[in-house]
Amino acid sequence: MTRRTGGFRLMGIVSIVLMAGWFSLRSADAMIDKPAPDIASATWLNSAPLRIGDLRGKVGLVEFWTFGCYNCRNVEPYVKQWHETYVDQGLVVIGVHSPEFSHEREVENVKRYI
Repeated sequence: MTRRTGGFRLMGIVSIVLMAGWFSLRSADAMIDKPAPDIASATWLNSAPLRIGDLRGKVGLVEFWTFGCYNCRNVEPYVKQWHETYVDQGLVVIGVHSPEFSHEREVENVKRYI
């Protein structure tokens, strides 16, 4: 592969990535000025189910995590500290457990972890 061919290939890849990003942003733009959708789940732990209307006037932080993820576990102390510090100012943290492995899908294992 010559230097010139490699440059064209790189430009092609960059163009595809930029176009994909532009198309994905167009769908995100469709949500501007629209209310956020409710979080739909049959299982809630540590609180009663919340609806978007329950969060009116508050700051909502939605954190997607799983107890088997090293990075999620590293972030956890910071999120807990933010909650403790700002709960009186309206911060609501909603953790959405997003299991990757089969043992993480068992609700009893999640309950034991939290």
